[in-house]
Amino acid sequence: MAVLVTMRPDGTLLRQVPFRPAEAHVSGMRFIEGLEWISDRDIVVYGSLNPSTVEYAVVDLQAGKEVRSHLVDGYRWAASPDGSHAAYAGYLPHFTPEAERRPQLCFDRPRVRVVCVDQRRSNPLRALPRRHGGAPSLDSWWRR
Repeated sequence: MAVLVTMRPDGTLLRQVPFRPAEAHVSGMRFIEGLEWISDRDIVVYGSLNPSTVEYAVVDLQAGKEVRSHLVDGYRWAASPDGSHAAYAGYLPHFTPEAERRPQLCFDRPRVRVVCVDQRRSNPLRALPRRHGGAPSLDSWWRR
């Protein structure tokens, strides 16, 4: 699908990492829609599978390999402060009838695989600690 390239500010090539070459026959995202650094060594590569599902793949650039991926309902994915974990809206097929939808708030963390919340009855972000009295923050949750 792509070759991920890291360089020094002066343009010196540091590393080239193949990402899902065609011969690997990996299914998932149709093409890369975005890249973000989430730590000193990891980036997240993301792209859509269909109208409602996005795949986020974390690539360890020093090791030169994909280390994990998540299927997400829309573009609702966030890395922990150190980039080692993720919180995201769990995958729901876009054709699921509205009455049968049960959105999931998912945390990639030891001891807690998936936390399910019925978002029509409660606001899961209300329970999260607030940063400086403003937007919800997952920072303290990761340290629990």
